[in-house]
Amino acid sequence: MAVTFKTPVVAATTTAGKNWPVAGLIAFRFVFAYFLLYKTATTFFWLPYDRLVGKQLDLIWHSLVPWVAKHILSLHKDITVFTNGSGDTTYNYVQILCLLMFASIATGVWTILDRNRKEYSQLYEWLRMFVSFLLAGTLLTYGITKLGQFSVPAVTTLLEPYGNSSPMALLWTFIGASRSYCIFAGFAEVLPGILLLFPPLRTLGAVIAACTLTNVFMLNMCYDVPVKLFSLHLLLMSLAILAPDLKRFFNFFVLNRPVEPRFAAPLFKNAIPNKIILFVQILVAIYLIVTPINYMIRQGTEVKVASSHSLYGIWGVNQFSSAGQQTIPDSLKWQRLVFEESEGVSVLTADNKLNLYYGEIDSKVKKIELRGMDQSEVGAPPELVGKLSFTQPDDKTLILDGTYAGKQVHAILHHQSTPEFLLLNRGFHWIQEHPFQI
Repeated sequence: MAVTFKTPVVAATTTAGKNWPVAGLIAFRFVFAYFLLYKTATTFFWLPYDRLVGKQLDLIWHSLVPWVAKHILSLHKDITVFTNGSGDTTYNYVQILCLLMFASIATGVWTILDRNRKEYSQLYEWLRMFVSFLLAGTLLTYGITKLGQFSVPAVTTLLEPYGNSSPMALLWTFIGASRSYCIFAGFAEVLPGILLLFPPLRTLGAVIAACTLTNVFMLNMCYDVPVKLFSLHLLLMSLAILAPDLKRFFNFFVLNRPVEPRFAAPLFKNAIPNKIILFVQILVAIYLIVTPINYMIRQGTEVKVASSHSLYGIWGVNQFSSAGQQTIPDSLKWQRLVFEESEGVSVLTADNKLNLYYGEIDSKVKKIELRGMDQSEVGAPPELVGKLSFTQPDDKTLILDGTYAGKQVHAILHHQSTPEFLLLNRGFHWIQEHPFQI
């Protein structure tokens, strides 16, 4: 007697029209309000809208956040509003607090005015599309630019002892030292970014995005990278996209139960508007894919144009003097200068402190301007730290005269050959009879 096994047939269902629990209704209202408000507070540079309207929204937040910090939170120090590369400033945390407060108020008002509503299936699909495009554009931008974000470690970095490196700099060195890993890390962001752009693949894209962004968030937390808030919000976006599927995932992967397919509610009730919005989504998807690629190409061209100059390399200091000073403090006296291929210039002083600067080198008039890495005010150029003139009697000698840290200085330097760094030359080995770890 033959024994046959029948796979249980589960009818395809849709959540549209089903009553949501009260907690689900309130949670949706809060999430909807919060993400819309978050968009007004966060600039996504790949959006033309942000380039046109973002500045006006910033002006509102730049007035509101310091006021809240001073008059409501009673912070002892006034908040300085400017962009310095950190997304975890006091300003950002106060702004998030404002967003939570406004979203809570909006949720309360919405609940009172719309208390008879039983579900938001259609509105959720609009939110899901909105969040998916925000997340996809960000993942594509970061993923495609990974090749430029983590460059090969600079000479200054390779000369610096491990112990003097910040956790963030160590992370950048670790990732940048392997071009293959950079490509892999970029692909891990590009793949979900592409999948999120197309409705049938959106859930799969959100699953991969959640995995990738969990790793990104933990790297930011563990290596003290100041984009913790932003990466956390990206992770929350991926979870918001997956919210209707979490119960199905739990039943399938944990309880080993069959699950029904979930069909999304249409954005419109009629077929024609749905076809139009699908076509618009395709156009937006093409734009979001092409824009970061174009940016990466332009950035690579600019780097190539400004990549080389005659001072590139390591320069040891033979003589150093400062006008009017018999005894030169170690914090002023130079030991070594390193000119990178780009605009980076590092100065190692006698107290073993490494000072990093932007170097504006004009080979025609033999002038160098050293500027600090941080901006003190909004829109202000980096602080001018040094203004030097240089001469090169030969390829191995460099003479610098001018001002540095407010003092008149004179230095004679000699060119040193760049070492063959093991980190860059070790390469890959399929077969290793013993671990190579030094």
